[in-house]
Amino acid sequence: MVIRAMRRIADSGRTVVATIHQPSAAVFNMFDDLILLKKGGNVVFFGELGDESQKLVQYFEGRGANPIGKGENPAAWVLRAYAGEHVSNDTDWGEEYKQSDQFSQVQDQIKSIRVSKDGAKKITFESKYATPIGERVRLTVARMLTVYRRS
Repeated sequence: MVIRAMRRIADSGRTVVATIHQPSAAVFNMFDDLILLKKGGNVVFFGELGDESQKLVQYFEGRGANPIGKGENPAAWVLRAYAGEHVSNDTDWGEEYKQSDQFSQVQDQIKSIRVSKDGAKKITFESKYATPIGERVRLTVARMLTVYRRS
């Protein structure tokens, strides 16, 4: 129910970011994009999932993972794929991703955003902090006095 609500929000044009562990196939297929991290925070896959997670499956199968079984949950399958259960050799999926076209495309997209020539899109701030120094000091002192009284 929560994922369906998030899907409706995304369909309205807003960006939704969610962290989820071991989703069902139905939930997993509701997502548009995926960033998959391995232990240590290294990116294993980042990109569009495609219909029925087709792009994700093609990416991993094209790099040596065993084919996904009919009706198999793509979320569970991909975790086994990059954890090494599907692959006979010791594939470093983080390095595989860094060598992929997807990584290059993401890097190019980031560069183009950073070097945008459109001044109207440039984000600027009047100050380094959202709150003036006096207000920040007042809030910090009030917080510390509360902690002191409680202890």
